Amino acid sequence: MKIYYPPLVEQADSFIAKNKRSQNRKIAKSAIYRLLVSRQILSENGAPTAEAIANGYVKDYYEAADLTFEAFLILYPVFEQFDSALFRKIGGFWEMPIDFKDYLLEEIRQQSFNYDEQIALESYFSERNIKCID
Repeated sequence: MKIYYPPLVEQADSFIAKNKRSQNRKIAKSAIYRLLVSRQILSENGAPTAEAIANGYVKDYYEAADLTFEAFLILYPVFEQFDSALFRKIGGFWEMPIDFKDYLLEEIRQQSFNYDEQIALESYFSERNIKCID
């Protein structure tokens, strides 16, 4: 049986796995979940707590409809490095051409982005029900 953990647990697990000091020991995702709940970063249902967001421990990537492009870049600053002409507002949300999307997904798989950029891109694509990593 596969257990599905909240995205923040998965992100914490990935961060720990990439940290050189922790490569000799594996921390169970269930322990990460319990720690995040005990520190009031996550609620028991897996959502970030209001305090965690307010204190900057967690970034809320909620993308409201009809954002200006400037507000979109504040939410996803990773896109500042790309030509703004690649983005079009469709149905109230900023979208990109398929070939650019495919390029970004491949770059994510190749781990070409830093941790914060990776998380932002994964959040952008998850809002669009696109899985970044198989």
